[in-house]
Amino acid sequence: MDGKYKEALNSLNIPETTDRLKASALFFSECSQTKDKWKNRSYLRAGLSEFRSVNQALRWDNGGSTKNIPTLNKSKNPLIHLMWRLRRIHVYVKNPDFDKHETTLVLPDDDEFEYTYEALILKDLEKHFRKEKLVDYRDEDISKICNWFESVQYRFGAPEVFIQGVHSYSEELIDLYSEKSAT
Repeated sequence: MDGKYKEALNSLNIPETTDRLKASALFFSECSQTKDKWKNRSYLRAGLSEFRSVNQALRWDNGGSTKNIPTLNKSKNPLIHLMWRLRRIHVYVKNPDFDKHETTLVLPDDDEFEYTYEALILKDLEKHFRKEKLVDYRDEDISKICNWFESVQYRFGAPEVFIQGVHSYSEELIDLYSEKSAT
């Protein structure tokens, strides 16, 4: 997890939640570091499980109360919803299928920097996502987020996109808890 998020989260007095978010990012970062498919699947499931456990951790950090706490499924960010749902699918329904895709990163301000690597890609995302009861979402919204994820993962890899999801939710919590402490 990026240092700026760690520092900001540590200042919010939500230690269980902070641990879960850091652990989730850690597992996702390990996901494509190995050539063993079973390890990649394990790290992905662990990252999604830690991420989904944020809801419970927020309750613990709030003294057991569910009043006025945010939950992943109430986020306005579609990536957060995708990650929240994928955890159940990849833990209870089916192991994720991976592929590797060679991609090249180029820095916008540096024409000479190029880095080529193999990005880890989740196969058949929408097919697996639709195995879940998705009555809270419109059909076209499901297709949009799955298509968006599909295109972005080919540029950065699925684990990196999930790390950005952890960062996005961290920002939501930082904003929310910063507002609460200001009042």
